[in-house]
Amino acid sequence: MGYVPLLRDSLLALLFEALLLGCLGTLYPISLWMLVYRHRRHRSRYTRTGLWLFAIVTAMLALATTHFALIARATIAAFTRNSTTPDGPMLFWLSGGEDFAYVTGALLSICLTVIGDNFMMYRIFVLWGRRWVSIVLPAFLLLGTIAAGIACAYAYTRTGLPVAEALYTDRVYATMTSFLVLVLVTNVTILALLLGRLSWHARAATRAARLLNADTAMISMHWEVARTILQSEALYSATVVANLVAYVTHSRLLFLTTTALPPLVGISFTLIITHVGFHEIMAQVNAADGEYLSAIRWAVANSNPKSASLPSVRSSAVASSPSVRTRETSGAALESVAGFVLDMCGGTVHER
Repeated sequence: MGYVPLLRDSLLALLFEALLLGCLGTLYPISLWMLVYRHRRHRSRYTRTGLWLFAIVTAMLALATTHFALIARATIAAFTRNSTTPDGPMLFWLSGGEDFAYVTGALLSICLTVIGDNFMMYRIFVLWGRRWVSIVLPAFLLLGTIAAGIACAYAYTRTGLPVAEALYTDRVYATMTSFLVLVLVTNVTILALLLGRLSWHARAATRAARLLNADTAMISMHWEVARTILQSEALYSATVVANLVAYVTHSRLLFLTTTALPPLVGISFTLIITHVGFHEIMAQVNAADGEYLSAIRWAVANSNPKSASLPSVRSSAVASSPSVRTRETSGAALESVAGFVLDMCGGTVHER
């Protein structure tokens, strides 16, 4: 492995992390605006869960920024303080000059993973009717992830070697591989439990809508939420797989995948909030447009003086019909269910 490719990869990894951090910095205010918008729309006070969401998103941005600052500081130090020495940056890296940054960055990555998985477990807990049995398996996997991360850090301190040399020693290799595998299995398990429950809600709402002959437009919200979660978490899971493969195969891509994980945790979390929030806003806009067009059609249809006295009688008869009342009732019920799912997976959770 040459010196130049290794140094080049470290710089590319720093640039890649900077780009991802910029994406997270863009999604952060958008997700916060979504939280504030939904509270103002429902005219409700800020709930405890909503405040927790604000704190979680802010903590993710702060931890990801700290991780980037540590790696950037170490990289700048390697190229500025040792630029006049032959192979100075490489010798600085091999001598353990960047150990503090990489070890601290690894701990920050573990913290981000734990924060994200904890809140995903809370979503599972709520969607599964607040049954504790639903989070038993994810909780054990998360505890195993934390234990593997701590064991990996302890194994590194026992080697007494720089990170560059200790990374592939037998003890560190075993604990590091276990940690990455547990992170992946935990993420896939949480994703399966969330999507499974959302699918169950969608099928139940569809059966109710067909039974009551109601409008099934709100059912699409369940699938929209499921698709959003799948897309957001698939990006993070793919990066974890790439990180595991790069580590096992001793590939230099490990630089890119390792530095990409901290901002991707925040990106996948905020994408769920922003995507579902935008979907809800567009649904409201389409509903408002539909009401506006209906008003125009009514005005055009009743512009004939001869039929001026008919709309009130016709509209009152239609409004009092049992089928319309059934559709309104079932539609309101379906909208309530869809709003519950959106609240749980889109961000703003109201106390119930």
